[in-house]
Amino acid sequence: LPRHRCSACFSLGLVVAMELCRQLKMTLNRDASGEAATPSTLLTGLEHAWTLNEESGTRVDSVGSADLTDNNTVGFAAGMDGNAASFVAANSESLSHPTTLVPSDDSSFTIVAWYKPTADNQAVVAEWFDTGVNYVFIIGQQLVTAGLEFYMYDAVAGFTAPAAVAASLDNWHMFVASYDTSTNTMSISTDNGAPATAVLTNGMALGKTPTFHVGSQEDARYLTGLVDALLVYSRVLTAAEIALLYNSGTGNFYPFTGLP
Repeated sequence: LPRHRCSACFSLGLVVAMELCRQLKMTLNRDASGEAATPSTLLTGLEHAWTLNEESGTRVDSVGSADLTDNNTVGFAAGMDGNAASFVAANSESLSHPTTLVPSDDSSFTIVAWYKPTADNQAVVAEWFDTGVNYVFIIGQQLVTAGLEFYMYDAVAGFTAPAAVAASLDNWHMFVASYDTSTNTMSISTDNGAPATAVLTNGMALGKTPTFHVGSQEDARYLTGLVDALLVYSRVLTAAEIALLYNSGTGNFYPFTGLP
């Protein structure tokens, strides 16, 4: 029998296919109860998310436009979610972005990452650095025997830091460091533990344009270890959100599909 072809039939088939695709998309965006899925609160205020899955070269920012430059060939290794960035201090390896991200002048922020130190050296996991006034913020200065530390600089009282929190060698840890402008409170915790806090007496240093570094204190204190799933928020996360990110040690990762 000859095949039946007509433009009307073709158009009808196309309409049916488009409708099926629309219904499938609606199904994927609904939760188990059939209701339209609500975006996770973990996306609220999320300014930057680096999965760090790349094996080399530029590390892509999945949320903002702050892709990280690879300095001296940062490697990769198995991470908490796919690959992680692997740093070797002897090679002066780091990742960086040349312009201010978050935090900005006197703004609340939270930085979250999974971190695995593989050598007992005093190294910087992540920082914001301003050459005009030395160190504006240092996030996660680490000496395994002392624990993980968090410093901020207010240009009046100098460095302020809460007590160090635990970070053992050759183990993965999720650290959360934040600053709340409403109370000038700094906070750091690891592995969903109780946070250590301190008050930044004069508030955050203003009028600075710091650059962002991962794995070094600009050109010193290089890290030997792994960093994975790096997030920067323009707000302070709640205790419930931190627990959700930690997920009893297995983690929940961007884009947080299906999470509350």
